[in-house]
Amino acid sequence: MLNAAARDLAEFSGNQGNPLGLSIGVAIYEPESGESLDGLLARADAAMYAVKEAGKGSYKVAPPAPVKT
Repeated sequence: MLNAAARDLAEFSGNQGNPLGLSIGVAIYEPESGESLDGLLARADAAMYAVKEAGKGSYKVAPPAPVKT
């Protein structure tokens, strides 16, 4: 699925020898966690870098933020 999206965007990569690729990190916001926007973005960013380290071209959903009790 992501590889197909990257192919659709290939004309925008600017270099055929280094084609566009997609690595996506997703973090779900849980209002009860009290998580800040910075925390949410940090979790998504960490998930994205985990995808890149695993070989790129995929996605990862971050573990949920702990819920405050």
